[in-house]
Amino acid sequence: MSVKYLKSKSLCPLPFAGIYIEPSGDVKCCSISKQTLGNIHSQSIEELINGDTAKNIRRQMLEGEFPENCFECYNKEKNFKNINLNQISNRLYHVGKLGTAPFKLYDNENNFELQQLDVRWRNTCNGACVYCGPELSSRWAQELNDTKRMTKDAMERSIDYVYDHIDTVKTLYLCGGEPMMMKENVKLLEVITENNPELDIRINTNLSNLNNPVYKMIKDLPNIHWILSAEASKERFEYIRYPLRWDNFLNNFKIIQKLPHKISLNMSWNILNGFGIFDFVDLMLSNGLHANAFVLNRVDHPRYYNICNLPADMLAEIKTEAELRQGRLKDPFMLKYSYEAIIKHCEEPTMNMQEELRKQLGILDTRRSLDSKKIFPELYERVFH
Repeated sequence: MSVKYLKSKSLCPLPFAGIYIEPSGDVKCCSISKQTLGNIHSQSIEELINGDTAKNIRRQMLEGEFPENCFECYNKEKNFKNINLNQISNRLYHVGKLGTAPFKLYDNENNFELQQLDVRWRNTCNGACVYCGPELSSRWAQELNDTKRMTKDAMERSIDYVYDHIDTVKTLYLCGGEPMMMKENVKLLEVITENNPELDIRINTNLSNLNNPVYKMIKDLPNIHWILSAEASKERFEYIRYPLRWDNFLNNFKIIQKLPHKISLNMSWNILNGFGIFDFVDLMLSNGLHANAFVLNRVDHPRYYNICNLPADMLAEIKTEAELRQGRLKDPFMLKYSYEAIIKHCEEPTMNMQEELRKQLGILDTRRSLDSKKIFPELYERVFH
C-alpha cells in the first residue's frame, strides 16, 4: 500500500486524517475543500466524517480518481511544474508532514483517524481585510451587522470531539479570524502543553498583538511555525488590513524573530498591491526575513480584487519585473517560486471588473473614512478611466 500511496497523484491524507471546522459549524476535509461534509448544528462530527460525502471522496481517491472536492490542489500541481509542490500544494504538503502515518487508513473508504486538525472556533478578529468577510472576521461582521456564529451546544460538541481525539493529532493549524484572540485556543494549548508539547503547530496570525495568553504559551513551545499575514507596508498595509497598524506588525515581527521558531510570510497578492508586492518583499528581506520564507497566494474572491483586472500593459510590467528577480535567485527558495507564481498569473486572460472595484473601494472609503485615491494613486491613474 505504501508504494501505491507514494506514486498516487490523486490520494491525499486529509480526507482520511484531517478535519476543518469553520466558525459557522461547517465541516470539510480541509480549508480549501470544495465540498462541505455537513454542519455540526445538525449532525455530529462523527456522522459527518463517516457520511456519504466523505466516503465518496475517499473512495474516489482509492480508485485513482480525482474528486472535484480537491480541484484546487490538483490544478496547482498541474500548472506549476517547476514549483516546490510540498509548499504550494496543500495535498503534497500534508503528504510530507504526516509521512507514513496515514498508510494504515488506505484500506477502504470507511477509515478515518484524526491526525491533522484545523478548527476555527469563532470568527473573532480585530482586522477586516478588504478581501475577507463576516464568516472569518468579527470586525467585518460588526461592520455589516452580520453576527452569525456557532451555537454554544455546537461549540461544546466540537470541543469535546477535539479533546477526545487529541492523542492522535500530529499537526495542528491555528488560524481564524485571529487565533491569538480566541479563548478556546488557550484551553487547547494548555491541554497540548501538558500532554503533547512536541506537537507540530502552525499559527497563522496578523501579528497585531502579542500581549495575550495564547502568545505566552506558544512562545515556549518548541515546534512552532509562525505564518504571518501581510503583503504591503505602511498606509497600504493599513488599508488592506484595516484597521491594523503597520508599526505594530513590524515591531512584533522583530520580537518573534528572536524565538527559536520557523517564520513564513503569507502574502495575499491582489490588485491593490499588484506591483507593490516587490517593494514589500524587499522591505521584509531588509528586516531579516529569509528568501525561503515567502509564500504567495493570489486573491480570487471577491473577483474584482483578482490581479488579472489590471490592464495588459501593467501585467506585462509586473511579469517582466518578476522574471528579472527570479533570474537573480539561484537557489530554489520559496521566494523564487513566488516569482514563478506571479509570472504564471500574469499570463492568464485579463478580467474586466474595474468599475466594480472602484465602486467597492468607494463604499469602503465612505464607511471607514479612508481615501483609496491617495493610497493607491496608480489605480486611479492607470486602471480607472
